[in-house]
Amino acid sequence: MTQLQHITMNHLSFECKSCGHAPLVPVTAMIERYGGETTVDHVRAKARCSACGQKTFEFRIVYRGGSYDALIGAANIKMDVED
Repeated sequence: MTQLQHITMNHLSFECKSCGHAPLVPVTAMIERYGGETTVDHVRAKARCSACGQKTFEFRIVYRGGSYDALIGAANIKMDVED
């Protein structure tokens, strides 16, 4: 189970199946509320749509880093290219 403290650069996406409300919540906000050792599953179980109150939603962990981070990650991959 993933702890919030290990995904601090991410956001949590909740898309309500009832009304379509789709907030993108920073993991740091969830850490302030529940603590860093709290699991993503715990947060998901507690979630409720702030627009309509329903508990049925699509849930995703979304990385929200800069393009520089993505480029550095891509540059570190060894590519096999034939000349």
